[in-house]
Amino acid sequence: MLGHNPQTLEKIDGLSRLFFSLHDMYTTPVGTRLGTRPYGRLYGCRMNELIGKSLNPENVARGVHYIASAHYKPDGSLWEPEFHFKRAVPIVNVKKAHIDYEIYGDVKINDKVTEVLATTIYNAFAVQ
Repeated sequence: MLGHNPQTLEKIDGLSRLFFSLHDMYTTPVGTRLGTRPYGRLYGCRMNELIGKSLNPENVARGVHYIASAHYKPDGSLWEPEFHFKRAVPIVNVKKAHIDYEIYGDVKINDKVTEVLATTIYNAFAVQ
């Protein structure tokens, strides 16, 4: 599948396009794609709801849940069917009140299913 980088307008394909699309999905707040149909208003991830929240186990787990649920359209199909989400690994730095999520999943490369690190989401929580 072909796509393009909206900053440079360069054509991208294959894994580059997939990883760019996934990163875009995770960093787009739900409800901000109002002009795209049919599910534009439901596209995205709720990670922005965690900004300014306490860095505690419940919110870390909530972030994993938000990442996992971002993959699904309201009808249960996948936004990116080429990527099969496996896990989001939280990496917590309590000193800096900072958390990153490494996102892993399976993709088919040369007819072989391979686990890949698709992207890393950087998300700072403000410790309260």
